[in-house]
Amino acid sequence: MPREQITRNRVLDRVAEHTTYGSTEPVLEATAQVEVQRRNLHVQWNRDAAWLQVAVDIPMHELRSLLADAEREAAAEASSQPPGLEYFTDGHPVRVWSDVLSRGETNAAITSLRRARDAAYGKDA
Repeated sequence: MPREQITRNRVLDRVAEHTTYGSTEPVLEATAQVEVQRRNLHVQWNRDAAWLQVAVDIPMHELRSLLADAEREAAAEASSQPPGLEYFTDGHPVRVWSDVLSRGETNAAITSLRRARDAAYGKDA
């Protein structure tokens, strides 16, 4: 079952600094590379079973926030229903987006999706 990761976490240089006693100017201590989480996009497919999937990684704290927003939206939708109609709040849809893709990441997504489509469903005529 092949899988490709389209986007990756960004790695940024972060400079640690401090001020010395009696000085207002910061003193640079060190530069470290720090990985910044993002909503990474994945494509996965299965040739034998003929299927393709797209997945988005979401940090847990963002997932909790998305769930809280969705619960508020579902409650608002339920309260706006005419009397006598029940809104199934657990069935309220939640859409999760990846981070914005750069041009290169978009090209990688297109390439991966085409390769996955052809592997899972066969080439187009």
